[in-house]
Formats: sequence, C-alpha cells, structure tokens
Amino acid sequence: MEGMDQAAARARLDEAVATLRDRAGGGPVGVLGWSLGGMFALLQATTGNVDAAAVYYAALDADDAAKISCPVLLHLAETDEFDPPEFYDGFVTGLQAAGTEVEVHTWPGTEHSFANRDVALHAPDAAAEAWSITVGFLRDRLAGGR
Repeated sequence: MEGMDQAAARARLDEAVATLRDRAGGGPVGVLGWSLGGMFALLQATTGNVDAAAVYYAALDADDAAKISCPVLLHLAETDEFDPPEFYDGFVTGLQAAGTEVEVHTWPGTEHSFANRDVALHAPDAAAEAWSITVGFLRDRLAGGR
C-alpha cells in the first residue's frame, strides 16, 4: 500500500471505467471495492463518471464525500482497527449533506476484513448477507432491477 503509485492506479481505474462504459454501449457502470480498493472505488466516484459505488470498510473524508453524486453502499465492521467510527460517520454525513443516496450496514461482531475468506477475521454469515445486499444494490442501480 505504501509503495503504490496512486496516480497510476487512478489512471488505470479511469481506463477501466471508460472500457466498461464502451462495452455497455454507454450504459451505467458501477464500482466495487474492499478496504484500500474501496477507497479507490470511492475516489473514482468523486469524478462523476460512475453510476453506483459499493464498498466494504472504506470511506473518504467529508470534503470528498461532497463530490460523490452516485448512490453509495457501505458495509462497515463493528470494530475497525484502521478507522474510528467517527471517520465513517463524517463520510456518511458528508454524503447525506450533498444529497447523495447512501445505504449503510454495520455488521455486529465483525472486524475489518470480515468479508475476506482468506483471513482469520472472516465472518461467513455476515459476509454472505453483505454480498447478497451488494448484488441487489448494484443490480437495482445499474440494471433497473433486472
């Protein structure tokens, strides 16, 4: 994470969104990410070129939240070693103040990475339910419920 070229990552995401939009015939494109990937998904949403964002245990500051206009789904752990609840609260408040649709799920008894089956913190039941919500959210925002 520390050695990552963030500008290059953002450029690749711009290219990916453009490619997907082209393949979708100009149709809607969403972003999905976990943790650091979730942060980059949200940064992509600040550009105005995506139609929905679903992220797990990630947020931006309130100033960046004001730049997001697409619907946002947040899955948060009850305990997060990387960010305090106030950070997430500020992000959600910033989204709401901007009039952005936001749906938040905080999963009781979970920690950061609860949806990652490759780590000891994996919470299979919460992860499965979160994934079901994520699929429905993206389907409803990007495919009109189809």
